[in-house]
Amino acid sequence: MATQKTTTITNRMANRMAKSSRWMLMAGIAVASLITGCQTPTSSTGERSVRPGVNDKYQNPDVSEWEARFEREGREIYREREKITAMLGLREGMNVADIGAGTGLFIEPFARAIGESGTLYAVDITKNFLDHIGTRATVAGLRNVRCVLCKADSVELPDNSIDLAFTCDTYHHMEFPKSTMTSLHKAMRDGGELVLIDFAK
Repeated sequence: MATQKTTTITNRMANRMAKSSRWMLMAGIAVASLITGCQTPTSSTGERSVRPGVNDKYQNPDVSEWEARFEREGREIYREREKITAMLGLREGMNVADIGAGTGLFIEPFARAIGESGTLYAVDITKNFLDHIGTRATVAGLRNVRCVLCKADSVELPDNSIDLAFTCDTYHHMEFPKSTMTSLHKAMRDGGELVLIDFAK
């Protein structure tokens, strides 16, 4: 009988401890969520970040390292770059924006397609990449390339300035997609087009 009582008391204590542990765990999760929520960055328009810190690794990158990753035959985008350029239907005199230009994979084919009467905006959040693109354009004799350092929530292009916006493997890196795309919409001229290439993991 004493054994049964001891077992019953022990079971009750175990149940209480389990409930208490669950409560503490839930409380801990709630507090952690609250703290995380308070730290979530917001854009200038109040939009909450969908992926905080997604672009931290691009703050001061080794450009040569990323160039080797972005511009290699094993990457489908690199292999099909000429076909992609042809499909865009770029014409002489167009103003085009390469959003998330990276190391400049599409800079030369785009700039040559729109000619000197057009303007190609190489837009990126990373200054190192833009410095590299500027040098690359100079070496290639491309005088129609303009490098634009954008913000996490804005492409930083003038209103009504572009006929076509191109973004490749970049949309999933937009920390504030609504704000960024709104700023891009303002930069588009009437009848302008957006071409978006991205992948699903």
